[in-house]
Amino acid sequence: FQGADPGAFLAMRDMFEANARAAARAFRTVELNISFRSVAAVLDAVDAVFAEPKAADGVNLDGAEIHHKPSRVGLGGLVELWPPVEPRPSDDPPAWKPPVERTRGDSPEVRLASLIARRIARMVREREMLPARARPIRPGDVMVLVRRRTAFVDALVRALKELDIPAAGVDRLVLTEHLAVMDLVALGRFALLPEDDLTLATVLKSPLVGLTEDDLFRLAYKRDGSLWRALNARAGESTAFARARDDLANLLARADFVPPFEFYADVLGAKRGREKLLSRLGPDADDPLTVFLDLTLAFERAHPPSLEGFLHWLERGAVEVKRDLEHGAADAVRVITVHGAKGLQAPVVFLPDTMQVPTKGPKFFWTPAAHAAQTKDRAPETPPGLEVLAPA
Repeated sequence: FQGADPGAFLAMRDMFEANARAAARAFRTVELNISFRSVAAVLDAVDAVFAEPKAADGVNLDGAEIHHKPSRVGLGGLVELWPPVEPRPSDDPPAWKPPVERTRGDSPEVRLASLIARRIARMVREREMLPARARPIRPGDVMVLVRRRTAFVDALVRALKELDIPAAGVDRLVLTEHLAVMDLVALGRFALLPEDDLTLATVLKSPLVGLTEDDLFRLAYKRDGSLWRALNARAGESTAFARARDDLANLLARADFVPPFEFYADVLGAKRGREKLLSRLGPDADDPLTVFLDLTLAFERAHPPSLEGFLHWLERGAVEVKRDLEHGAADAVRVITVHGAKGLQAPVVFLPDTMQVPTKGPKFFWTPAAHAAQTKDRAPETPPGLEVLAPA
C-alpha cells in the first residue's frame, strides 16, 4: 500500500507473538503468499525479479525467500521480456540549414510505441489463438499499462490507428487539449472576431467546414484584405467556398444573441458538427464533446451567458476528463495508467514504462527518529474521486 512502512508489519507481528506467548496462547504465523488472481507464469516472473538482492532490498525484510503460490493451478500464461529500446546516435544538422523541413523524431518512446503497435497488429491479423478463451485474439483483449501519461501514450495510440487497430485512447485527458474541443473553441473565437485570419484558417481546415489544403491556399494566397473578406468575395467560385461562407455567416449572426449552450448545440446537432468531428477524429472524440456541452450549461448556471465569457472561463481552468475504458469501446486496445487500471483485467497486458527512474523525489528528508514521530498517529489521506474537474 502506498505510504505503508513494511518494517511496521514485522514489528507488529513480533509484538502480537510476544503477547500471545506471554498469555500462554497459541500463535501461528500465516504467510500471505497465495495469489488468487495471477497465474504461475506471472508469479514466477515476480519471484525471479525479487530473487535479485537489489530488488529485494526494502521488501524482503526478514531475509526469507520471496515465493508466491498460485491459487489457479494448471492455467496457462506467458511472460515476455523485450530488450530495452535505447537512443540512437544522430548527426547534428548543418549549422546554416534553414528549418523548412519537418522531421519526425526518432526517440526510444516513439520506436517502442511502433514496436508494440506492430506486435498487437500481428496478433490480431494473424489470428493468434488465446488458449484461455479458445478463440483468436481481438483488440479488446489487449491492455497497455503505463506509469504516467507521457508522450509515449500519444505515440502508441497514433501508431495503433495508423495500423487500423481500434484504440480506446487514454483514460484521462485535458479537455482543452483535445482536437475536437480545440476546433470548437476556434469556431467560437472566429464568431467573436472574424478578422482573426489564423483562427479562421483553422476553422476552415477543421472538420466543421472541411476545406482542403489547396482550397485554403487558393483562398488565402495574394488575397486583398482579411481572409473573411476574401471568402465573401470569392464565394461564387466554388460550392465549397459558398457553403463555408453561408454556414459561418449564419453563426456570426447568432453568436451575439444566443447563450453558449444554444450556440454549440446548434453547431454539433442541426449543423452535424458532432457527426463531422467523429468521422475524422474517431469515436474517442465523443466523450470530450459531451463534456464540453455539459460545461456550457454549468457556466450558464453561474455566470452571465456570453460566448466570450465561456471561452475565457474554459481556457483558464484545466478541465480533466476521466473516461471509463472498461465500459467504453468493446473491442479496442485500452491504454491506462497502472493506478487507473485497478480492478481491470485483460488476457494480454503490455508494461512498456518500466525502466524510467521516477524524477519526483521527496520534499523532506527525515532522520529515523523524526520520521517515526512524524508518521505516528497520522490519519490516512483520502484522494478526491471527481470524474470531471471543472474550473471555478
